[in-house]
Amino acid sequence: MKNDKIKILLISVVVNRSLVKAIEDVKEYADVKLIFAHELHKVDNLQSYVDWADIILIDVRGDPSYLTELDYKDKDVVVLVGGSTLFTLAKLGSFRMSKMKGANMSYSNPESVKKWINRIQRIIETMGRILPFGVFRDARNYIRIVKYWANGGYENYKNMLLFICKIKGLNVKAEDPIEYPDYGLYHPDYGYGFKPKIDPSKPTVGLLFYGGMHLESCVPTLKEIVKRLDTNIVPVYSDGIINLKAMRECFGDYELDCIISLLWFRLNGGPLGGDPRPTIEFLKEKKSKLFTPAIMLMQKIEDWEKSERGLDILQTITTVELPEMDGGVEPIPICGVKDCEVVPIADRVDRFVGRVSRWLELKRKPNKDKRIAIIIYNYPPGEENLGSAAYIDTFKSVERILERLEKEGYRVKKAKIKDLFVERKLFNPKLYPPEKIECPRMSVEEYLRCFKELPEDCRRDVIECWGEPPGEIMVDEKGILIPGVILGNVFIGVQPSRPPLDSEDIYSAIHDQTKPPHHQYVAFYLWLEKVFKADCVIHLGTHGLAEFMKGKEVGLSSKCFPDILIGTMPHLYIYHVINTSEASIAKRRLYGTLISYNSPPYTTSGLYEEYAKLEELLDEYREALNKDKPRAEIAKRKALELAKELNLGDNLDEVEAKLY
Repeated sequence: MKNDKIKILLISVVVNRSLVKAIEDVKEYADVKLIFAHELHKVDNLQSYVDWADIILIDVRGDPSYLTELDYKDKDVVVLVGGSTLFTLAKLGSFRMSKMKGANMSYSNPESVKKWINRIQRIIETMGRILPFGVFRDARNYIRIVKYWANGGYENYKNMLLFICKIKGLNVKAEDPIEYPDYGLYHPDYGYGFKPKIDPSKPTVGLLFYGGMHLESCVPTLKEIVKRLDTNIVPVYSDGIINLKAMRECFGDYELDCIISLLWFRLNGGPLGGDPRPTIEFLKEKKSKLFTPAIMLMQKIEDWEKSERGLDILQTITTVELPEMDGGVEPIPICGVKDCEVVPIADRVDRFVGRVSRWLELKRKPNKDKRIAIIIYNYPPGEENLGSAAYIDTFKSVERILERLEKEGYRVKKAKIKDLFVERKLFNPKLYPPEKIECPRMSVEEYLRCFKELPEDCRRDVIECWGEPPGEIMVDEKGILIPGVILGNVFIGVQPSRPPLDSEDIYSAIHDQTKPPHHQYVAFYLWLEKVFKADCVIHLGTHGLAEFMKGKEVGLSSKCFPDILIGTMPHLYIYHVINTSEASIAKRRLYGTLISYNSPPYTTSGLYEEYAKLEELLDEYREALNKDKPRAEIAKRKALELAKELNLGDNLDEVEAKLY
């Protein structure tokens, strides 16, 4: 073996050019087959690669059966990162991880697992130095390989491969691992130990991202975010597990306006999981909004672009669902795999930073200058359904919001909202032509200017379905109707309807994700952002339809209509608490920060006063009808007399129908 190359199979979640370069630079000594974890599904006969290798290195997340069920034939298996089942397979020489007490422990307590890992490493390294032979030597070598990998970077990757060649019998030299702290301050331009200088005139943003093995995957996107954000930056890296400790120690001295997390999983414990309460307490203490864009460490940008779904299952769980449990919002995919590295997606970084910047502006702008748009619904279209929403009094709620805004210093004009809407015919009308409706308009020229800025594919899609702009829906010689009223700095509007096409009915059109919005629908939201210049949009009640527009399910692109409609406007969605499935759609596709409302308390109502007395007479009549006809007639006569007084008619069947 001393004259042969060492055959190494490396299965890696980590995707970066340093790793590829390191493999290239040791090819004199090692033949390394690198399989990225996101491409494992394309590998035919993975067992043949295992059979070929002298040693197998595995970095995956969890306990994938396609790896645990392979036959490793007593070969050396170094689990760089993985689940507890994989650890039971791990061995190097005479060392067996399965013999270590705690190797099969549950991941339910991340702090305990972290302490166990650190304790075992210290014991193994100490024993390996004292007794540098046999199982102790092999155990120490195992830990050294893991350290190279955990700290990442070209030098560590190269020396890890050289060290493996050395312990396998080749005459090569390998430097010790370059080790970094588990967490700390790191700026993508200035490196470790960066000390932020705070300009009090600017907002301050906490950036949380991976150090170690994933640092190189984060840095290109970090640079783009830092370059675009005109704010103070407090950049903190973590090992992905002790994130809360990193945040407390590194963010603790700063007043943060928001936190941007580029981590997978939940903050407390990362992939190991942990109690969510400390996270919530920390965010409340810092009064910081948590933004969690989707970082596609294991999905190709090309595959994401082609996919109707958007993010694949793994990215959805790790970058959307789990961060949402900490209160994370706005899962815009800002980077992904291209060739052998993770690179930023320029237009998605622009969108994400644009939205974060607008939220920061909203926080610091004086209330008297803020412009708010409140959107209510009208489904199905018509006056009778104006302000329809589940389990909420829409117009009373609007009035309460206006009262609170006025108390907080917003410029608001009071009005009886429902009366105003009905008087001005501010709904999606079936009877009134557009010229009879009193509301703002977006000029055709202005709409055309904005429409031309949309992606070409989206413009073509709208035109194919709805004709050339401005279309024929809610448009007259003055422009495109924007149904609503402006009361000071507050706009209250009715979301446009989704009329059916061809043979569809209104109900099938409402949730149709295969067709684009029509011109008036697009104009409505463009007007809010470009003309009214809303600082915040509030969708009131469950639920609107903008979040159901054509586009990817989750992880939206610039060609997805919900992303186009909401633009960079901060968005609050007041949503019924029990409808979690559709609330998730509103959060993920329309970037809504949800404010839940409960069902109103209610019970079965009974009749009262004279109506209750009438009910008793009717019950008496029915009871006596077959037993005591004179008594039944008396009860019937008294019931009809009382019904006449109550204007319920003089026919018994008619009276009963009205009463119940």
